[in-house]
Amino acid sequence: MPRLQTIIQGSASALLILLFAGTLSAQVIVYEDYVPEKKFIYKKEWALKAYLHTGGIGAGFEQGWFDRKSRYSGYNIDILTQWHPKRFKYLSPYGGRSFVYGMLAEFGMIRAGYGTSVTLHEKPFWGGVQVSMFVNGGFSLGFRFPQWLIINTYGTDTVHSEKYDDYQYSQNGQIVGRDKLFSSWKGLQLYPGIYAKTGISFEFGKTETKTHTLEVGVSYDFYFRGVPLYAKTRAQWGFFNLFLSYRFGKLSGIR
Repeated sequence: MPRLQTIIQGSASALLILLFAGTLSAQVIVYEDYVPEKKFIYKKEWALKAYLHTGGIGAGFEQGWFDRKSRYSGYNIDILTQWHPKRFKYLSPYGGRSFVYGMLAEFGMIRAGYGTSVTLHEKPFWGGVQVSMFVNGGFSLGFRFPQWLIINTYGTDTVHSEKYDDYQYSQNGQIVGRDKLFSSWKGLQLYPGIYAKTGISFEFGKTETKTHTLEVGVSYDFYFRGVPLYAKTRAQWGFFNLFLSYRFGKLSGIR
């Protein structure tokens, strides 16, 4: 009997050890199933942008690299319009192209700059949103396109093309409408300057190598001489804008 009791006790102990090992193994397996796969750290990124800002619309391209996991630096080129807040198109009663009454010229800009961003909240491995703060600045080249009009000279049946800033002084005829589509290239003027912008970005891409980002922020373009855009108003030396942009990027170069 003592021997039988010893055998039973030994068997019970072995069974308890097997049950404990099985439970531990099951816990490890469950844990491994729920731990997401570790991400790679990439070296480079290029991106395309679409802008909507208080002065119009635009698009851009950016290429940069990651200095550290939480810091990104890169170069960018942006092309944007800059509409005057008084801009309002008038339909011509004579069948001509619509024009903007009082507008001397349209304005656009090309920016070339350098910027950096710092991650404030990193995206978890399983997804979510990464929040970053960015600062960017560089050169801004403005393009002033005069508004050309078709004018019907008073007392005659003849029409001619005339810039709006000339017409506002002469008032020598009735406005028929705006001149041809590419007429604004006549008298094009360049305005060199600088710019700066800053804001917050929210990256929410679902795949590891492709980024989808919304950016919100403010920008200011300053030019070294005043830009006359509207009749009977002062020339503007700079443009302050609020902006919203969508950024699509692709990562490459695994560390």
